[in-house]
Amino acid sequence: MRGNSLAGWLCRRQQEVQQDIPMNIGSNRQLAGEYGGRYIDATSGTVTGNFMEIHANQAAILGAVTSNIVGLPAGFTMAAGDSINGVFTSVAVASGSVVAYNRKYA
Repeated sequence: MRGNSLAGWLCRRQQEVQQDIPMNIGSNRQLAGEYGGRYIDATSGTVTGNFMEIHANQAAILGAVTSNIVGLPAGFTMAAGDSINGVFTSVAVASGSVVAYNRKYA
């Protein structure tokens, strides 16, 4: 008699709720870095693309960066492990290294 039991009702209710929750799987994948990125260091020059995050692998000093972050200066220093989120279309590194994670969705 599972269909009439409390456990049966809870199971059916969970399935109903899960159907009502829209999941944006693409955004979750983007946040997890599944769309890859670019390793950038001082020898890379200016790298262009569509990036959503810059993560410092080691202490890094950014060169010129084009982004939606108002007032982000060239020469901005990042400690190892620091991240900056935003929309980046070009990144240069004066010293150290970073990973710029690809941005797929607007």
